Amino acid sequence: MMIWKKITVFTVVVLMSFFVAGGESIFAQKSADQSSKSASVKLIKDKPSVKKSDKGYEVSFSVKKATDVTVRIVNEKGEVVRHLASGFVGGDKAAKPFHPKSLSQTIVWDGNDDKGKNVTEKCKVSVGAGMNAKFDKYLLYNPDAFIAIGAIAVNSKGELYISGSSGVHDSSLRVFDKDGKYLRRDWPYSPALKGTVEFYNSKFVRGIPVPAGVPDYEGNTVPISINHSAAYYFYTQATGMGISPYGVALGNWCWGGPQFWVMKDGFPFQGVAITFPWAVGLKVRESKHIRVAIGPDRDFYIIDRDLNVLSHIHGETLEPVKSFSGDFMIKMQAPVSVAVQPNGNIWVTDKTGLTIFDKNGKIIKNNKEINGQLGCNLKTGAVYICKGSKLQKIESSETLAVVYECNIPEKISQIAVDSVNNIVWVMNGAGKDTLVRALDTGKSFDLQIIKGKKDLSVSFPTYPSVGDGKFYCTSAVENAVFVSDLDGKNCKKIIGNYGRQEGSGQSCLDSEGNLYVGVQLDWRKQDILQKYDHMGNRIKFGSKDSITLEPDVLVVRGLWIGPNKDIYLSITTSDDRPQEEMKPFVNKNMPITISRIDVYDKDGNLKEKGKVKLIDEFNIMLRGDKYLFWYHNGHGASNGVAVARDGSIYTVDAHAHNGSPLVRKYWENKNLSEPSRWRYSTEDKLVKFPPKGGQKSPGKSDTEWEHAGISGTGGWSCGYYECHTAQISVDEDDRVWCHDAAVYNVKALDAAGNLMLRVGVYGNEDCKGGGGNKKLAGTNIVIDPEIPLTRPTGMAVWKDLLFITDEYANRTVRCKLEYTDKEEVEVK
Repeated sequence: MMIWKKITVFTVVVLMSFFVAGGESIFAQKSADQSSKSASVKLIKDKPSVKKSDKGYEVSFSVKKATDVTVRIVNEKGEVVRHLASGFVGGDKAAKPFHPKSLSQTIVWDGNDDKGKNVTEKCKVSVGAGMNAKFDKYLLYNPDAFIAIGAIAVNSKGELYISGSSGVHDSSLRVFDKDGKYLRRDWPYSPALKGTVEFYNSKFVRGIPVPAGVPDYEGNTVPISINHSAAYYFYTQATGMGISPYGVALGNWCWGGPQFWVMKDGFPFQGVAITFPWAVGLKVRESKHIRVAIGPDRDFYIIDRDLNVLSHIHGETLEPVKSFSGDFMIKMQAPVSVAVQPNGNIWVTDKTGLTIFDKNGKIIKNNKEINGQLGCNLKTGAVYICKGSKLQKIESSETLAVVYECNIPEKISQIAVDSVNNIVWVMNGAGKDTLVRALDTGKSFDLQIIKGKKDLSVSFPTYPSVGDGKFYCTSAVENAVFVSDLDGKNCKKIIGNYGRQEGSGQSCLDSEGNLYVGVQLDWRKQDILQKYDHMGNRIKFGSKDSITLEPDVLVVRGLWIGPNKDIYLSITTSDDRPQEEMKPFVNKNMPITISRIDVYDKDGNLKEKGKVKLIDEFNIMLRGDKYLFWYHNGHGASNGVAVARDGSIYTVDAHAHNGSPLVRKYWENKNLSEPSRWRYSTEDKLVKFPPKGGQKSPGKSDTEWEHAGISGTGGWSCGYYECHTAQISVDEDDRVWCHDAAVYNVKALDAAGNLMLRVGVYGNEDCKGGGGNKKLAGTNIVIDPEIPLTRPTGMAVWKDLLFITDEYANRTVRCKLEYTDKEEVEVK
């Protein structure tokens, strides 16, 4: 998201979206199977033929209807030795060597393998038609793992809720049992949750009457927005959380968004924007530090550290409850925590110490020596208080005597009390990404440390690469690169602790299995390029330890190793320009190379600056004595780069300013027909340049073709913590892969820009995969996806295995690429 250089007045609001703690599954209800490509369908007309000619071998085949076809040469072991052709056959345009507008094709094979060696003996020509993807397995996934905890709370059943996040958009709400074992995910929600039909028919987004469920390109009804789940529409990032029978209440930290949410019935349902009652008239942009307690009356008792109040809010209506001598709030001094006993006494800690109020807001006790995090057992009335690294139990509000205490390994940031099982949960009590489970035995605390980081798991995975039998990916939270085998085993971190920006962690492999990574060593500082072997050992570029990029480079957005080992880098330029450059364009449009593709040789020397340039025009305005960009919704933000065997160059031309302004441009445009009105993903485009490169600007385009429909992209200077850069890839068959995260897909195109395949449908972490896209009867809602995706961030292909990093689901999906119809013919 661009930080807009203008002054905006913000209204402090509450967006009330009702959601549940664990709704009923509709798997038990009648389901309908989605029709899919079947192996019994014949697409290839007659058996292909192979005929020797003066040019080698002529391979001829025909298909019954327009479809995608992949032609390969395989040896006697069935291994592919030559990737001959792949693309859509029978359409108006065709990838070479296919011919357009014909269902019958003849192509020539020279008898050589991909490396130029003759391999005609004991080989077969393989022709596959109708590519599809089947679920295989999940990699680097452990459901019990948790990371980047924002807040914790316990419901009346003793279930532990953990909110997690990586930056603005990556919010999650997951539920664990009393032993810290995963039960379910509440956000993003399961499509099999009872009430999905009603929710999808509701209006979801505040300020815009848009439906919650819309059709994807294959007719499935999917959520209108999970990808941008942050302050724009809905999110579960929290600094404080409480759970009542009315729902889950979260106090959020995010800029510009509502300060308080209540979620009920499993969905962000019945979205309503209301003014936060204690913020009326205050010039406050946000309230980041909120704690929530549930009282015996099932109401919410909230402290707001930024606005210095304790408030009483009705649990069901969210209306202020004027229980404090005719008022609904009490002024505090930087309050820290709140707890409510069964008798209605309210305990609050702030900078003055501990204050205990009765249910009418009358002070009944002060203690300047007691401070810290609070929690209460709503059955026994015991209050637990944590100060520093000490956990104490107090039973009397009169004496405040400590019944017993224990030491917690680390300074305590937040606690939650399980009144059913007499457990005190301590967030990050043994270090980052840990929980301390303190069982109150009645005589002492029995402590257990639960680590959120699990072996063979990578949370919030992004940017996969695969080759030489190794799988690599980045963790958006841990700022690290991990490597495993192709089954996800033998996983280890090989690169870590680099800064976070839009493309940091984008990687690619060369033909020798070496890994190239764009790394930002410190926040908002210039990226560099580093090279590693599969063990994580640094390798030099010739005599250079790393490649330092050009001075105007802001970040690396993608990288690829070309056929001759040249290094292609997609970069964005600095989001500012010298005043003397801007002055001549005041009140005019200034052409700016927002991003470009630079090429370095294998030794790290700059070979060609700006082989590809993405240029947009920005109006320059004078404000005071400074010239500023007057940003408009243009393009030019390159995302990713990939190079085909013939040297053709692919990148994504992304919207320069991502997020809410772009989405609203579509959603508010009533002149657009549905469902295109909701498909804002058509704004960004995959573009193909010839091997010589070129430029794309408002007045000129050297692209060979453009394919609209790429989403999940980073805009110009859009922080990595908010907008991840899109990744693209070219496989051995010269198919180009990209993602369309807004509709929960990845897809493959041929070299002519024809769409060959879409993979995936919406499904959250609770979807097991391999469900054949079963639908709820009478609807187009897929409740058991074949390949469930919540937020695909990247993909990589190894032979006939497709790997997709699903960031919001904390796992990588491995799929098998198969063909509806396949024929093989011996070469004689």
